[in-house]
Amino acid sequence: MTKLFVVLGLIFSTSAFAEQKTKGAVTAAVENQEIVLTVKKGFHFNDKAPASAVFDDLEAKYKPTVKTEQKFTFKVVEKTKKAKLNYYVCDDAKTVCEPHDQEVVLEKRKGASAEKNGELVPEGSVMNYAGGKMTLIKFSAPWCPACIRLKSETMNKPAVQALLKKIQFKEINIDLVENEKISDYFGVKAIPTVILLNEQGGEVKRWLDYQPAKSFAPELQAALKETQSINQLVAKAEAGDEKAATTLGYNSYSKMIWKDAAKWFSFSKGAKELNYKLASEINFASDEMGDSVESKKAYQQALEKGFTLSSSVLDQTRWKLDYLEQLKEQERQIETDAIKALQFQLAEIKNNKDLKGLFAKSTLGDNENFEKAEVLDMTARLYKLTDDKENAKKTQGELAAAVDKVKLSTKLPGQMISAIWYYGQAGVPEKSEPLLKQLIKAYPKTYVYYQRYASFLTKQKRHDEALAQANLALEFKEGNEPQLSLAKVKILKELGKKDEAITLIDNTLKITEAHPTKYKRTQTALTDIKKNLLNSDVKK
Repeated sequence: MTKLFVVLGLIFSTSAFAEQKTKGAVTAAVENQEIVLTVKKGFHFNDKAPASAVFDDLEAKYKPTVKTEQKFTFKVVEKTKKAKLNYYVCDDAKTVCEPHDQEVVLEKRKGASAEKNGELVPEGSVMNYAGGKMTLIKFSAPWCPACIRLKSETMNKPAVQALLKKIQFKEINIDLVENEKISDYFGVKAIPTVILLNEQGGEVKRWLDYQPAKSFAPELQAALKETQSINQLVAKAEAGDEKAATTLGYNSYSKMIWKDAAKWFSFSKGAKELNYKLASEINFASDEMGDSVESKKAYQQALEKGFTLSSSVLDQTRWKLDYLEQLKEQERQIETDAIKALQFQLAEIKNNKDLKGLFAKSTLGDNENFEKAEVLDMTARLYKLTDDKENAKKTQGELAAAVDKVKLSTKLPGQMISAIWYYGQAGVPEKSEPLLKQLIKAYPKTYVYYQRYASFLTKQKRHDEALAQANLALEFKEGNEPQLSLAKVKILKELGKKDEAITLIDNTLKITEAHPTKYKRTQTALTDIKKNLLNSDVKK
């Protein structure tokens, strides 16, 4: 076979130094369906450090097929157009070892690259996405309550708006299929996720979940002064830099990469970081838990370690509750003293005059205006755990009363959604209906509140009314048509409209065919319902 050899330009992230000492030390080439990296004299690859390749922004990571101090080789995945490589290069004097992020164009096409500062910048690269400017990207979706809060309670505040005017600000609706690749590229696993990129497209900081303006504004302001990307902090952290390790810990936590978060937080000495390390270990054990006895035991051990070592009384309490619920699920005996101790602790928390402070010291995140409601919900869970129906009902009444006291406004729709959820937990769903109607009136051009009302009506077995709301929701699809159609199919099934349900299923499955990965769960649910309908005696 004729050997194809193409020397490609390199892309390196910016460094805290004026220039990377190892910059220009590597030559990349494509040879016989392999990417071959070689290093110049005076430098070597760190063959003990992590190295990986990602092709066409897909999730899978590929390790080098050859990994020595002088040569790295990656097998090219067929029919891919670009590769993103990550590896470390050191100088032979062993004074520096730096991370490199590199994109390699595998298939040339018109307009595929441009020159920037003497380096090749592939089309579609993160650097091109940032466009040479500091860029803040917000990944969200119309249905997400925390996203709604972030938009209506944080991003519109003067202190935040003043900072956004200095940089690029891009909002990404993850429901839209055209945004699937960019969401995957940045490893977005939950929303809202907010990511700050430096001028070269390197990730500087990431936030997960709702962030109050009072904390988000100063954090963003500080991050805008940072020149190093997250990838560039790895070498510093591995060398024992506590600040770098802490930054990496919070970044990994926001990425929901629990093992990495726990590793980096272990470098930190702060009480807050210890709490997040424990939370990371618990989240990892929870994600790994299956039906095996060993995995359940590992989760219980993580919980026990968490409530034993955490300095947050709120985290201690919720992890103890999770632990006891696990014991009951496995039909294991729960000691009376443990129940009484937890009841006492919850009562103390409920009556604490600084509930906001307790939440700030925990890993629960902001629960503005619903701190007491959250504690009462945990208390009701405990009484249900012990089958104490009388006290459970009494606590639910207290929970409803606590939500009643919150000053709600359609200008803060996220808080209204929180109130609706807590009313459900309190066993008084009837209090939710007026709130849903207010939201629909205030925001008639989005599917979000029609769909929420349809779900509410379905639970109340008011299926004809639910169908009307589902139809209204589908008038404002906003990229969510398959899921909205699935909800309508379920209502049609309840109404016995078999033929109409099957027709809608078939039409929806056609929509999802082009994006099977994105709509995998929806496709499975629709297919299962169709099989059920075809095998049932549901009337036409």
